[in-house]
Amino acid sequence: MENKIDCDVSCPIFIKVLNSCPSRNIDYFSFANEDLFELSMVLLSTTPYFLSFIFLLSTMYYRTTRSVIIIMMIFLQV
Repeated sequence: MENKIDCDVSCPIFIKVLNSCPSRNIDYFSFANEDLFELSMVLLSTTPYFLSFIFLLSTMYYRTTRSVIIIMMIFLQV
């Protein structure tokens, strides 16, 4: 049996914008081990966006050379 990705997976618009939708439908009210794994992967795939935002705020607030270099490296990587 092959693992096929379901393209009709419903996910919230915020997660869809970040391209972090789960690979299959998840029942959010009764968690199975597979659902917890999918949710953790969704969470891990959204963390770079939040960390970049925090670094950007840090750069604007503290205005240190270290934070400017970190934010430049993130933008160059993206």
